[in-house]
Amino acid sequence: MRDAEEEGWPYNKLEHWPPMTFRERSSPTASDLSVFTTFLKTKPPHGNVKELQPWIPFCEGKCAFCYFPVDCRKQNVQLYVAALKKTLGFYAENEYVKSSIFNELYVGGGSPSVLPNEEIVALLQYCRGAFSFSRDYLTKFTACTVSLSDDKIRMLNSNNVQQLDIGIQTFNDSFRRMLQLRDNSAKAKLKLKTARKAWAPREHRPAL
Repeated sequence: MRDAEEEGWPYNKLEHWPPMTFRERSSPTASDLSVFTTFLKTKPPHGNVKELQPWIPFCEGKCAFCYFPVDCRKQNVQLYVAALKKTLGFYAENEYVKSSIFNELYVGGGSPSVLPNEEIVALLQYCRGAFSFSRDYLTKFTACTVSLSDDKIRMLNSNNVQQLDIGIQTFNDSFRRMLQLRDNSAKAKLKLKTARKAWAPREHRPAL
């Protein structure tokens, strides 16, 4: 939890569960678990802003600058997604979550674009069915250019993803090699152009 003392923060405080970070991996205590279990039985204050953030910790490969606990073994993807849905389902049945309205669905990572199209569609549908969203909620999705095919761009657009967050890092090919990014700047720029065209209003879509 962090108090939002800096001007411009959108929330009074930030919280996450479990109460640990990648740099501080101590397990929750029995007291932590008890407090959290009790918390889930309460109703949220009226008007609180909520975001649903299912996390996909998979990537095509580990970038040199990355300190997140990402996984590059594709054989673990289906098992993880199944466990993720089970966990989301558990929270969706608790009073605090059942009484919450979410104004954003943000699929982050990792690079969730490594998932097969059908897994992405199923996850979006599962979240939208299990949780309550505001009428004007946003769906955001994180992607890397390596796993972002043209077909995947069209699929995300047709499934009401309004914001696509693409990690570019740099267009300098020397730096890209140094950072162990897995495509060159020309390919990355082409993916950006394709995505821009897909999300642009029809009358303003640029030519590739």
